Amino acid sequence: MTSLAAIAFAGPSSGASPPLPPAWTSLGPVGTPDLLAGFVPGSVAQEPSTTYGLRAAGEVTAVAVDTANPLTMYVGAGGGFWWGGADSQAGLFKTTDGGQTWRPVVDGLDAHTVLGLWLDRAAPATVVAATTAGLYRTTSAGTSWTREAAGSYRRLVSSGSTLYAGGDSGLEVSTNDGATWTPVPGAGQVTALGAGGGTVVVGEFDGVVLSGSGTAFTQVYSPPPSAPAPHWSQLVVDPSTPSRIYGSDPVAGSVFESTDGGATWNAVALPSVPSLGTFSVRTVALDAVDPNVVYVGGDETLDCSTDGGRTFTALAVGVDLWGITPSPAEQGAFLATTDQGLYSVSQEGAHWTSLNGDLSTSLIQSVAVEGSTVLARAQDFSIIASYDGGSSWQMLTGAGGENGELLANPANPQYVYGMGTADGLTYSTDGGHTWSDAPSVPAVDYTSGNQVFAVDPAEPSRVYVATTRGVYVSSDWGRTWAPAGWPYTDTDLVAVDPSNSMHIIVGTHGSSVYPQNGSLYESDDGGATWTQISSPEEFVSSVAFAPGGLYLGGTAGVVVRAPGAASFSARSTGLPTLPTSLDGTIVPGVIALTTAQLGGRVVLVASTSDGVFALDDHGRWVDLSGDLMSRIVWQFTTSGANAYVATYGEGVATTSLASLAAYLNVAENATRPTAAALSVDVTTPSGVTTPSAGPGDSVVATLTPPPGITASGGACVLLAGRRRLPGHERRSAAGVVSCRWSVPLTAVAALHGWIEVRSGSRTLRRAFSVP
Repeated sequence: MTSLAAIAFAGPSSGASPPLPPAWTSLGPVGTPDLLAGFVPGSVAQEPSTTYGLRAAGEVTAVAVDTANPLTMYVGAGGGFWWGGADSQAGLFKTTDGGQTWRPVVDGLDAHTVLGLWLDRAAPATVVAATTAGLYRTTSAGTSWTREAAGSYRRLVSSGSTLYAGGDSGLEVSTNDGATWTPVPGAGQVTALGAGGGTVVVGEFDGVVLSGSGTAFTQVYSPPPSAPAPHWSQLVVDPSTPSRIYGSDPVAGSVFESTDGGATWNAVALPSVPSLGTFSVRTVALDAVDPNVVYVGGDETLDCSTDGGRTFTALAVGVDLWGITPSPAEQGAFLATTDQGLYSVSQEGAHWTSLNGDLSTSLIQSVAVEGSTVLARAQDFSIIASYDGGSSWQMLTGAGGENGELLANPANPQYVYGMGTADGLTYSTDGGHTWSDAPSVPAVDYTSGNQVFAVDPAEPSRVYVATTRGVYVSSDWGRTWAPAGWPYTDTDLVAVDPSNSMHIIVGTHGSSVYPQNGSLYESDDGGATWTQISSPEEFVSSVAFAPGGLYLGGTAGVVVRAPGAASFSARSTGLPTLPTSLDGTIVPGVIALTTAQLGGRVVLVASTSDGVFALDDHGRWVDLSGDLMSRIVWQFTTSGANAYVATYGEGVATTSLASLAAYLNVAENATRPTAAALSVDVTTPSGVTTPSAGPGDSVVATLTPPPGITASGGACVLLAGRRRLPGHERRSAAGVVSCRWSVPLTAVAALHGWIEVRSGSRTLRRAFSVP
């Protein structure tokens, strides 16, 4: 368990514990029948109960299997531009029943972007995870994790008794199963690792290839100045002939073969590449039983060779492949990690079985909720829908595809609008059950902004949509559309003031996730005349009309222009400050702004690349992320008594508006300069083997304030379920004790005490102090 001693200013104490940070529940999508997987030969026959194909999950990029007990597996998701996909924060999941059920195993895992996994076959309880925040290790089969090395890593391979880790932070070597690590001198930014026959090869960002073992590596290949440098994503070594090496280049859409240990390389002819190109190649693997069987996979492609790579056959697949992990015992069998989850493949790619069970790792860009209907726009899928509040999910036909935005008309939620990167503008007139194209807006005119729809508050049958040809308008709830006639093209944002339908904002490319220069324009007369908005934001992703004025969110955080003011001022205290790179584009620190009713007042909410935040009455942003595993939150919306977020890795998550309002009130009190008391929060510390605190156990906690000072409260609670407490530290499902006291502010300089947990004959007593 991780220690925590946090201080927060609070109002006068009543002796009761203040609310804990919000607890979010993932709704999925879970077990979605995958339209794309239906193209895999035999897939529908394997699972006849599904309508379309195999049960799918979201992005899965890393897998480790206990070969002594193959029903036990671990999966994680990462991605990133160098691999040709979106960053995911799905964390780590484990199954012990062959993929029927999965549970998160993230206690102590501070980073939830997992790019590589390695399991010690001699001691299967030991697993190492390569993440964007370091190398983590468990010796308890995932019960808890410890960071053994800082940095950013994406690849793990072993050779003999030595384990190698490579990534942006270079190359590290461990000879004790990942307990300690030693850097390899001279290694650069590592993008690929391969091992076989006692040989280890390293592919670097600049195309260089190293070969060696231990900490001794030499350069065997450097790209000639006259040729493009390879973008290595994977290297594999033939264990029977270590001089034979294959390397994949997803940017060029190529696979290269070396027969001299990496000194020279020749392109391999592949049947799939001419039609698909970039990212049609992402992974390459050799069959573990017969290395003459070679697999090459990428976006919707899988090529197989049975003659050592001389000729390849293209197999019909509809999934985007991230990795191929050959079975050590069965020829022609492997595990496929994909954008649609984890699959077991046999017969050299001819037969596929879903292992996704109840796994939820989807990357959601937009969510629309009305009652028990939940509609989600997910990466690599058409719209996914649940009509029972998330208990079951289904793919929708004719509902667009890939990323984009969804909006239910607030005046009549039976009308729902979708903009997808695959099929452009679609709409539904029955609450999202069936969808139709909008023929007057060509599909090629789609835009990738995340605020492309707006509804006229005075006349909600009037709807606006931003497209590459400019803004279109519908006067019949979205059934038919026509150009608005405004003098702007390449639009990706439109917003209408909910209190004044004549006040409209339009953004052009650059105002959203595009790295080009863009502009915002404002009209106060319904679009008759326009004025360019001058803003300190470099890129604006979202616009909101909220109490206090006009707010803009983007790479610089949030700025506001008060009513009647001519300029904007910063309103970013408490927000994350740095943008995140997703899909090779710049995603602002603030992705979307919206308003919500929390505790009887209208509150501005920011979805960011580092959580979801609410603006309190003192101009400070309060983190409402609670125990969300994915800190990338694309959208926030509400329906009834609940809030919903679209996350990048945890699917759609929900919590009650009441819990958000209660926590916001407590946090808001913490910023009041007139606070009359101090609240102290302490939990069980790290570095100690603790008994689990549960029903029937005794919890004792004591606070010792300075002489003459009286502490009130002292209430202790056991935290059930996953929680994220101040400091964003993860807690396990049981055994965490939180105790709080209130003391006068004059005692801030000297607070000491101890916390004790008694379980049967075992006792933990640990002192703490708060400066």
